[in-house]
Amino acid sequence: MTKQPGEEGSSRSLILSLLVDHSLFFHPAQTARLENKLPAYTVGSLTEKIKVEAIMNLFEQIIFSDAPVERFKEFARAVENNVVKLYPSTKHMISRDYGKFEASPSLKHRCVA
Repeated sequence: MTKQPGEEGSSRSLILSLLVDHSLFFHPAQTARLENKLPAYTVGSLTEKIKVEAIMNLFEQIIFSDAPVERFKEFARAVENNVVKLYPSTKHMISRDYGKFEASPSLKHRCVA
């Protein structure tokens, strides 16, 4: 669901998407492909590569730090507290008022017969 509805909102998200796509032309792997006159990589595959590069860079910083165990524990706490959010379910009807369970007039009529 878009947070900016209407024509202006849809054009903003399109412009942002195009800017991100354009910025990926400057990724070293992409520029090497283009300079060698090879087909460009897809936006999705470059995005995945960037995510993996970021994770590898993070682990490299942790491993080569002065206190890698403590640094990893800090990272784990930060991820646990800020990234993974658990939300209560609304479909399981916990702590909800069910109202009164009384027979409807038509059911009362059938029970009498």
